[in-house]
Amino acid sequence: MAPQHFRHTEYYQRYFQRNIVADEVQFNCPLDAERTLCLSLGSTRAFDHAARGLLSLIQPWMLALMRQRMHFEFEGEDGTPPGPHPWHPRPGTPRELDSRYALTEREREVSQLMLGGSSTKEIARRLAISVETVRAHKKHLYAKLGINSQSELFSLFWQARP
Repeated sequence: MAPQHFRHTEYYQRYFQRNIVADEVQFNCPLDAERTLCLSLGSTRAFDHAARGLLSLIQPWMLALMRQRMHFEFEGEDGTPPGPHPWHPRPGTPRELDSRYALTEREREVSQLMLGGSSTKEIARRLAISVETVRAHKKHLYAKLGINSQSELFSLFWQARP
C-alpha cells in the first residue's frame, strides 16, 4: 500500500514512475533493532492474485536467503566479521583448517561474487582481471566442487550454511 500523495513524492517522480510503473512488492528482513534489509520487486503491471500468492509462498525462503547473504555484508550477531562462507578457506590458516574443497583465494573471491549475483564481466571488472581469467577460475572452482553450474554452486552454498 502506498502512502497518501505517493505520486507526488520525490521517490515516485525520480525512480518508481520510471522503473516500476505499476506495482511493487517488498520483502523486509529485520536484522536487529536498528536495521532492516529490504528487497524490492517491481513490475510493469499490477501483481495479480496468483502472483501475490506465489510471493507469499516464497517469502520464508527469500527472507532466509537474505539473512544468509548478510554473512558477506555485516558483522554477525555473535561479533564475527563479514567474510567468506565457512566452507571457503581463509588466508593464513593452517592447511588442516582449510576447507575440504581447497579453494584458492581467487576462486573464493570469484565464488563469493558469483553467489552475490555478479556476472562474469562484473567479476572481471571488480577483481581487475580479464573475462577469460574469470572463466578459468570458474572452471577450476566447478571442478573442485564437483558441480557444473552457478545454480549448483548456490545449492552447495545453501546446503553448507552454518
